[in-house]
Amino acid sequence: MKTGFFAIGLAEWRQACGVGLNSAVAFLVLACGTGRDNQTTAWSANSVQEYGGIRWERAKPAIEQLLKAGLITLAESSTKARPRYKLNISEDRIWLPKNIVIPLAGEEPVVHRVRQTQDVMTLRLFVELYHAQNLAADGGISRDVYYRKYEKKVCRDVGSMVYLGFTDANTWVSWSTEVTKAHLGEDDNRGGPFFQRVSILQEMGLIQEAAYLFESASPDAEILFPVDGPDPEESSLNWIAQDLVGTNLPGGEALLEQHDYVLPVYRHQKSAELFGIFRMRLRAHTANTGAWHAGLKEKVSSARLMFEKSKV
Repeated sequence: MKTGFFAIGLAEWRQACGVGLNSAVAFLVLACGTGRDNQTTAWSANSVQEYGGIRWERAKPAIEQLLKAGLITLAESSTKARPRYKLNISEDRIWLPKNIVIPLAGEEPVVHRVRQTQDVMTLRLFVELYHAQNLAADGGISRDVYYRKYEKKVCRDVGSMVYLGFTDANTWVSWSTEVTKAHLGEDDNRGGPFFQRVSILQEMGLIQEAAYLFESASPDAEILFPVDGPDPEESSLNWIAQDLVGTNLPGGEALLEQHDYVLPVYRHQKSAELFGIFRMRLRAHTANTGAWHAGLKEKVSSARLMFEKSKV
């Protein structure tokens, strides 16, 4: 489904979260109602009540706190009966799909649902993961932030192909980015707050996971092809690979039982590594999203041809 998008400043978003949960929700809702400048909005307390689930009596003070913090100002065209606001927005921006505020048919507004966790840091993480996501380049959230690691074993050499087996080795988070540092726990529970909040967002269906094969473990490595995931193009390759290994490779069934994934690659791709890539379920129809879809189809097509060549 195509959906519009809006932008907020990263610095302003973090400041709004520092003001409080209701103000952070109000900031998001007001931003969703902006026009092309991503600053001027006619949305007010009524919109915050409708989409954020905050009663008008609490929505109005939340907006007033944003005014006091200097995150928004009254627009020149504002009147007491019809207030209009102008949001501050810095150059480092987070681009967000409007359907995180305006719900899809039959759904409750996402911002309302996340607010019900009553944890402003869960809301902050949800929004900032969009900042860490580059679909076209990474297939989702950057591996510099959060990913699933797989252990690799070279299972077979057959002609010009190498069969690689991959086994889940759990999820990993990097503390080198501001997106994750804010959720760093203390002492022996350093990762606890981050993983707890990510788990909540996954349980809410807001974060998806796909498995992507990269050229190597290097952060500069490119994606070879998807192996599994929620997109039909992604999951189709997993079924093809399983059938190929199970029916065409001697001892293939045993290999499939020993590993989560067994994949054929060309011999020169022996350094390939598999990663679980996380991405946000709700996506705006942007140029980046379009480039990801086009690249996905191309990579899947190339992988299918390679699988055909690997039949023994």
